[in-house]
Amino acid sequence: MRRGRLQSARPVEKWRVLAFTSLGHLINDGWTMFLPLVADIIANEKHTLPIAVTLILVSFYSSSALLNFYVGHLADSRGSQGSILARGIALISLAFLGFALALAAPTNGVLYFLLAGAAILVGFGSSSYHPIGAAIIQASFGPGDS
Repeated sequence: MRRGRLQSARPVEKWRVLAFTSLGHLINDGWTMFLPLVADIIANEKHTLPIAVTLILVSFYSSSALLNFYVGHLADSRGSQGSILARGIALISLAFLGFALALAAPTNGVLYFLLAGAAILVGFGSSSYHPIGAAIIQASFGPGDS
C-alpha cells in the first residue's frame, strides 16, 4: 500500500528517519562550522590575504544558497530525496578531503585554487541537506505527530 504525502510512517520508520536525518544534519552543520577554522588556519599559518579568505568563504555560502532551491525542486520532482541527500553528504566529505590537500599544498597558487574548489563543493553538498531533510521529516511525520 502506498502512503500519501502527509500520512504518518510506521513508528519504527519514524525513528529511523529521525535518526538518519539528524545524523545528516550533524554532518552538514558540523562540516560547515569547520569552515571558519579553515579560514583561520589559512589566514594565520599560510599568511593569506584577508580578501582571499573572504572570497573562499563567499564561494561556499553563495553556492549553497543559490543551489538550495534547485536541489529541493530536483528532489521533489524525481522523488529521490534520500539518495540526493546521501550524495550531498558524500560530496561534503569529499570536499573536506580537498581542504586537507589544499592545506598541505606547497604554494599559495595551488592553495587558493584547491580551497575555492573545495568550498564550492561543500556549498553544493550543503545545499542538499536543509530542503531535503525537511521534506523527509514532513513526509514521515504526518499531521498531529509529535
